[in-house]
Amino acid sequence: MSIVSREKNPRAFRDAQDCGYSSYLPPLTEARATIEPELTRRERQTAELIKSGLSDKEIARRLNISLGTTKSHVHNLLVKLNARRRTEVADHLRR
Repeated sequence: MSIVSREKNPRAFRDAQDCGYSSYLPPLTEARATIEPELTRRERQTAELIKSGLSDKEIARRLNISLGTTKSHVHNLLVKLNARRRTEVADHLRR
């Protein structure tokens, strides 16, 4: 595997493209940029209540929704934020 920088060696980069190499790594600044996932209004409310330390049952009561709906919102948050635990959801909000 070789890495050729278009910025540091434009000719070698063109030569690599001419040989059929097509892999691309974005510049470091672009690679570090994070895309914030879009959360629904209820997911944001649920996330804030998780951050406050409320349980699913307490969140359901506070938002006047069923426990199943609350668990669905929590699950969606975990997936969208690529989190494994509720505490990671809270940590994400603190950033």
